[in-house]
Amino acid sequence: MLSEGQGGRHETLAWLVGPKGLMLLLFGCIAVVYGATLSTEVLGGDAGEFATLAGGPGVAHPPGYPLYTMLLRLMDFVPIASPAARASFLTAVMGMGAAVALFRAAIAWGAEPLAAGVAVVIWAFAPLTWSLSTSPEVFVLNAALCVCMVAVAGPLSPHRGTLRAGLLGLLAGLALSNHHSAVLMAPIGFYGLVVGIRESVAPLRALGVALGAALAGLLPYALLASQAASPEALWVWGDFTALEGLAHHILRADFGTLQLGIRADKVDAWTQVGALTIALMEQTYWIGFIAFLGGTVWLLSARNRFAQMPPRRAVVFLVVTLVCVGPLFVSRLNLSPVGVAARVVERFYLLPLTIGSVFVALGFEGWFRRLELRNDVQFSILGALITLCAAMSFQQVREHHRPDVSRYVENVLVSVPARAVIMGTEDHRLFGFLYHQAALGERADVQYLDPTMMHYDWYRHRMAERTGLTLPEPEGETVSTVAIADAVLSAGRPLFVTNIFSSGIPKNFATYPAGLLYRVLPRGSSPPHPLEVERLNAELFDHYWLPEYPAVVGSWAGLVAQDYVRPWEQLASAFSAIGMGDRAEGCRHRADALRPTPAPTFRRRLTR
Repeated sequence: MLSEGQGGRHETLAWLVGPKGLMLLLFGCIAVVYGATLSTEVLGGDAGEFATLAGGPGVAHPPGYPLYTMLLRLMDFVPIASPAARASFLTAVMGMGAAVALFRAAIAWGAEPLAAGVAVVIWAFAPLTWSLSTSPEVFVLNAALCVCMVAVAGPLSPHRGTLRAGLLGLLAGLALSNHHSAVLMAPIGFYGLVVGIRESVAPLRALGVALGAALAGLLPYALLASQAASPEALWVWGDFTALEGLAHHILRADFGTLQLGIRADKVDAWTQVGALTIALMEQTYWIGFIAFLGGTVWLLSARNRFAQMPPRRAVVFLVVTLVCVGPLFVSRLNLSPVGVAARVVERFYLLPLTIGSVFVALGFEGWFRRLELRNDVQFSILGALITLCAAMSFQQVREHHRPDVSRYVENVLVSVPARAVIMGTEDHRLFGFLYHQAALGERADVQYLDPTMMHYDWYRHRMAERTGLTLPEPEGETVSTVAIADAVLSAGRPLFVTNIFSSGIPKNFATYPAGLLYRVLPRGSSPPHPLEVERLNAELFDHYWLPEYPAVVGSWAGLVAQDYVRPWEQLASAFSAIGMGDRAEGCRHRADALRPTPAPTFRRRLTR
């Protein structure tokens, strides 16, 4: 017989290892880990743009992602000094919401708490999910809204009738206000809507509520024009002086409505699907992928084996949805999944990873129902899995969150003279300089120009106004980089380029490596002697922030590392050409110390 105190302790222990304690462990660990690993710096890709918009009003690249950027503007009250850290904090909250929604979705499709929790652990601590949930990106919010649709449409969802239809309409509108790929959720959304209408005592009213809620969810798009017109706007992509500018932006006409990016690689569809499959295996460390296959087969083949088995028709719609957001969508991506482009492509894997995790939960459910595990055993399994997954993924998240892009921009900005103009390409530079100059207010006298953007009238006119230069008009879809260089140099402005993106620059101007940049000299000038260039670069590198350990090839940090290696490789070649072998060898040693290392063997197969 238990005393009163012993009974209370026993009840507390039973609560802790029961279903509620299981959820507390699960979501508490995710919150702590995400909060402790927030990215506080600008990273590669689009992260710099979104971090900038956390510091003030503006419009992101097409389609503008108005829901995410609207929420960024609401983060001003959070006492976090860095805009990048505020954006990461908001994204982490969305990641937590996505984890909860995935748990509810798994329950709504027939899983018990343990199986749902295991699937959430594998998903939340997958390197891709963890990285995107703790840095400024729109993909986690997209996953959260889409898996909410799966939860509401689930056969065991507590939402019924008009409420189900209305919620699905609202979620669809909000999801489309965040990311256009949400349109691929149409099969399961349509299924849930039809079910909700049939459940309702007033079908037409349910349909009207769904349509009205969808329109309400699209309202964030109305904010784009007001953000663009704000006198405090830090960055506005596009021209919103007329209504057609808004439509142009929403339809992603700058990129091609059905294209991923401006650049179009020739990539075989099966190559993209194969890259997706390998990535999902890698992200879930195989066990999740095996459970996914088991759950899919079990759902499609089982007939009333358990009381909570979802109807076959519902499963078919969910499978079709997964095919749409996964193999079908990635087969249309026009960027090759190699090198740094693979980092761009893999962000689109988060949605199929999220929807597929519902099947992972049901795969584990098929096993756990036969085992009849005690609550304390379930608690121990989940705790051990959290520890294991977090430990296995931490290094990849750490590599993703390296501050190398931010430090690269800082190194460049402190090393160039007053009124310098820097020309460069690649998103990590465009948005990296944008963040440091627009959001942090560093070196307002220096102007960064991206020549690949100059064919946009709005960008060219804006840069002409900011630099005070008469910039050349485009010839077709391009603007002559030589003409841009002539305009800058003839105005007496120091000119640097971040990389040799055009053969016209070295053909028409003398250049030499100046730290992380090339100095471009006026026509007819001669570059300094290699000894003078070596002295200049040694002084610059003495003041640079340098990586503590080598970056990985194929990452944004690895791409930046090439800029640190480049001047020493070029000096080595220059010294070799004039017979100064000792100097050349010393420069090679400096280059080798900064060179990025190959990616892990399994991932290297994707980046060859």
